[in-house]
Amino acid sequence: MRLTSLMSLAEALRPFGEDDVARLRADFLLLMKNVERLRSYQEALHFRGAFLTWRTHARETIAHLVAALPDVIAASQEPFKDEAVERWTKEIQVGTWDLISTESPPVESQDVEAAKWRGTGLPPPSPETLYARFVERRSKWADKAKGNARKAWTTLKKYLEWVAGRGGRAAIHPPARAELRIAGIPVTILGDPQELDLFKAGFEHYRKGAARVFPWALQRQLPVVLDFVHHDAAAGRYHGPYITMFPASFSKEEVAHTLAHEMGHHVWKSYLPGAAQTFWAAAVRHDRKPLDLKRVLALWPAGKHNYSLFDLEDYLRIHDPIMFLQVQCLIYGHGPHEGFRFSYDALEDMIARGIKSVPVPANPITAYAEKNPEEAFCDAFGHLVAYGPRSLLPLVRSWVQVVLPSARVERKELPLPSLRG
Repeated sequence: MRLTSLMSLAEALRPFGEDDVARLRADFLLLMKNVERLRSYQEALHFRGAFLTWRTHARETIAHLVAALPDVIAASQEPFKDEAVERWTKEIQVGTWDLISTESPPVESQDVEAAKWRGTGLPPPSPETLYARFVERRSKWADKAKGNARKAWTTLKKYLEWVAGRGGRAAIHPPARAELRIAGIPVTILGDPQELDLFKAGFEHYRKGAARVFPWALQRQLPVVLDFVHHDAAAGRYHGPYITMFPASFSKEEVAHTLAHEMGHHVWKSYLPGAAQTFWAAAVRHDRKPLDLKRVLALWPAGKHNYSLFDLEDYLRIHDPIMFLQVQCLIYGHGPHEGFRFSYDALEDMIARGIKSVPVPANPITAYAEKNPEEAFCDAFGHLVAYGPRSLLPLVRSWVQVVLPSARVERKELPLPSLRG
């Protein structure tokens, strides 16, 4: 079916009543009940994720409730329908705003904290310090969140009573949903599609690349959900039976890389035998070399010591691509580099304390590949499919050929032992 015809049809309204408000409230109160029970940094961080998930759900529910107002009021006995739509749109948005924009719980991941402290020459706070800070602030945060919630529940109850008093029934508009195929891949679209032409070009680029590099991925291609409703820090997510992608790419190659990366997780979990995974993990973990910090400082653009990470990256990207990737591993702090402070002053301080070098990948894939061996494999697979073999260093291509003997990797540099069978 054509996308345009699907997207032009609004899905049926779903009733929304006191039970729905009660469920929202019960889930919120359960979260608030646990605030004082959190006994460690990890528990606080897990709570933060749970609250953000609830807040996103509440925010979307309110948005869908407001979207349904014109249809709900049109079906009611209210004589001044346009005025009523305007009034309740404003009242619901104002009455629930404080709740759905409640600040996140007062605890951050170590990655985020490390990023805040980069360039200061000071170490980021320890997990124990972050937990102590959370304990100090959690009661005040929870009290404010509860106050925001009470205002929202009162507003929603008032709206439900008003609709019922005019012979109507409140409802929500679920997000638009469309099913189609893009480049032969089953796709579900949530919400109003943006940049769909970019996704079409990217999926076609992926199809051609996967057919060239590793046809198995296309033969067992997972369906994809293109989500234009929810927001995620990642461009894609692997869920096992399907993949979710978000509008976070700027080129067809980036779209293709994201899809290939997520399919890489499927290849890793469904195709690679244990021996191949063990080989890959060992290859990645043992491929280390010292990065000379004095050499990095010598290449730093003159006169821009403290605020020139981008200048340094731009210079290295052109003049020393391998060091560029190695430095990115330190800057973005995944895996073994988590919490690393990268600035001119910080490196100078390390050298003054006798630290002349730090271990980095000798044959880097990407900074994100440092997170763990599986992510390293997925990024390597994504680069092969989206950008071709020249996007990986020769040794990395050889590793891929070892674990995927049937893949077309090209430019094999090493004798390749068989790991299957």
